[in-house]
Amino acid sequence: MKILRPCYLTAAITACAIGLSACNGAVTPLKVSVSPGIGSLYAVRGTIDPSSSCNTPNPTPSAPDPQAWWTGIDPQTRQTKVVVGYQYWSNANAGCDTTRQDVYRGVAAYDLATIKALSTASTPIQSLITNAKVQLTVGAGAPSPATVGTCSPNFGGMGAIEQLRPGYTILTGLTTVPVVPPITGTPSFPPGANSTSASGVAVPGSTGRWTTSVGGLGLTVIDYDVKDLVIGALTRGDANFGIMLDGTTETLIQSIANPQVDCRTLVTVGPLTVEHL
Repeated sequence: MKILRPCYLTAAITACAIGLSACNGAVTPLKVSVSPGIGSLYAVRGTIDPSSSCNTPNPTPSAPDPQAWWTGIDPQTRQTKVVVGYQYWSNANAGCDTTRQDVYRGVAAYDLATIKALSTASTPIQSLITNAKVQLTVGAGAPSPATVGTCSPNFGGMGAIEQLRPGYTILTGLTTVPVVPPITGTPSFPPGANSTSASGVAVPGSTGRWTTSVGGLGLTVIDYDVKDLVIGALTRGDANFGIMLDGTTETLIQSIANPQVDCRTLVTVGPLTVEHL
């Protein structure tokens, strides 16, 4: 936990919290910053063509290897970024209909212990929170040509943010998740709720939303408002607050003009910043 700005006296903090005149006559919120535990998930599915044209000669190009790709990224980047988006691959050998669709999501979780510790016997911290946000930086880059779905210059393959349901444990690095049989089935990603779409407008039942701006080097900066979601997590007594970044193209692709599309997007996940009285 990092306290970014102290108040003057403990007595003044108490007076501010209950609405009395203190802190030079104005209530100035404190800021608490909690770093996340992060990880990335992917699922592999597609269509297997068993005909000889798919086996002799070998597939062209070679099928993707998600773990080898991830290992090839420098370690510092892997410690601060998650992957979201998709990669579509097909065997270009004549007469072959073998395809693969690798779908990626990023996850992050924030331990709420240090925020809970700010509660007093008479005043729970959730009643004092004025703002809470998570900042994401999207390194989207230019989309591949003739893509299916969406791979935009601003968001890459990132399409939505979900709140992870309580109790989910973040697995660091890159982890595969199973697909419901057959291979065309639905990936078994962790359950989420309160989804917010890439437009920044909260879907029904959600109170989280994001706003965007352009940061350095043309990267897209997302400020995700999670005030109500964090208050809800604290009120329930959740141990942590988690989010999951969903891709834009997660339904099974049936056909595509371009046989090879790479829309994997690296996203930097910032701390959870909470302002409170």
